[in-house]
Amino acid sequence: ADNTIDEIDADDAEWLITPGGMPGATNLAASGKLSDMLTNQYRKDGRIASICASPAVVLAPLGIVRGQNATCYPSFKDDLIKGGANYIDDRVVISGNLITSNGPSSALFFALAIVSETLGEDVSASVGAGMLLG
Repeated sequence: ADNTIDEIDADDAEWLITPGGMPGATNLAASGKLSDMLTNQYRKDGRIASICASPAVVLAPLGIVRGQNATCYPSFKDDLIKGGANYIDDRVVISGNLITSNGPSSALFFALAIVSETLGEDVSASVGAGMLLG
């Protein structure tokens, strides 16, 4: 990492993206600074993306998935639903300014969804083609 979280000003962040995995997601959820960043991003209708356990473990307790279609690692499905999300059993789910993904095998599709939402489908397709994806 180039900076610690205390050195980051996320006020103008285009995206806040939380990785998954355990205990990483639990460690992210325990960070008050990150929770504040995510909550502020959500309140200003900023873009948030989250993969694997993080949609359920990090975002759900903050209310960020409430009323949204979302996915996560399947064993965390109940936590996502308790957070008010409409669980969708899919690799990647885009719901407004929120992108969620279900796990490690979906990381490439997750990244391309972020590219698509940021720069457009044509750019995402070009990047995917350059990676021999279909």
